[in-house]
Amino acid sequence: WGHAGAKALRRAVVRLTLMQMTTGLRISEALSLEWSEVTVESGRVWITILAEKSKTSKQRLVPVLVDEVANRIITRKPENNLGYVNSAPSNSQKMWDASNAHKNVKNLYKELAQNCNVPLLETARSHVWRATLNTLTVNVPEALRADLFGHSNTMNRSHYLDVGQAMKDAFEAKIDL
Repeated sequence: WGHAGAKALRRAVVRLTLMQMTTGLRISEALSLEWSEVTVESGRVWITILAEKSKTSKQRLVPVLVDEVANRIITRKPENNLGYVNSAPSNSQKMWDASNAHKNVKNLYKELAQNCNVPLLETARSHVWRATLNTLTVNVPEALRADLFGHSNTMNRSHYLDVGQAMKDAFEAKIDL
């Protein structure tokens, strides 16, 4: 890769991770996302997941929930709307190979686990952000949350929501319930 290629790869992995952390997109959705599917409306950055790119074959609109990440995304958007948002590190017009992206995300997570003392990231992968965001948005109506993540209510509740952990965290933080 060389130094320039290694830097491009690192930037791509960090961008992909930040997007998934703040949207809950599946890695396949994030990798296939094209610039024409990213819009700004009322000061919020929105991502359209087209039905043909969704695991559930249902189109949905997803907000970028953290302004700093939204700003990073939108400042990179080309005027012509061409190319992939999370493109191959060496070519912005080419979709990033999923197995290569997975391997590099895994390496970043292991590094984060060690450097930030987050043991969960030793084994967790990008799907962890879907569960985290689902738990953090527990006060959002269930049907809306399920739609946001592209699930049924039952799937969302049984696989992506950890109310027990949220309650434990609230108790430990001494938050009034």
